[in-house]
Amino acid sequence: MALDIARLAFAPVVTASAERVAKQVDSFWSGLTVGLIEEDGVGLPGFNGLAQVHKAITSEARLATAPVVQELASSSHSNGNLDRAGMATFAARKTMEVAGLCKSIAGVELMVAAQATQSRKAAPLGAITGKLFALVREAAPFAAAGDRVPHLDPLLRHVEARRKEIDALVGADG
Repeated sequence: MALDIARLAFAPVVTASAERVAKQVDSFWSGLTVGLIEEDGVGLPGFNGLAQVHKAITSEARLATAPVVQELASSSHSNGNLDRAGMATFAARKTMEVAGLCKSIAGVELMVAAQATQSRKAAPLGAITGKLFALVREAAPFAAAGDRVPHLDPLLRHVEARRKEIDALVGADG
């Protein structure tokens, strides 16, 4: 049950992420170019396609936050000594699934935020924001007119490789 409650806490977090990404790629909300890439005459969707993938991953994560404790199988065949089957291992697997999806969700949001920040030519960035921006740009370069949106996997691998540095940067190490 504890893992069910922990997973439920992620639902509003990933929903907020989806809303932020959707607003950043939408010129109505952000005031930036459609899809965060300058018009190139080719008609590529820019970061709008990535935002759709992000929304799908977010929907999957929200569904995976559902509790598993409602599915307690009876084991009355054991003469009443053990009348319930534990769902802790299933809850743990679902929690690991949500954690994996959240990594992808955060990665997309970092990539989109970096593109929006650079498109806006926002400067100067704060001390921590500037370092996070630079870290993202090491693995996901700016996408200019005619460029394709960078793949997410190199950024996810880069973030994982620099995890201790990021934890120290955001104060997650204690």
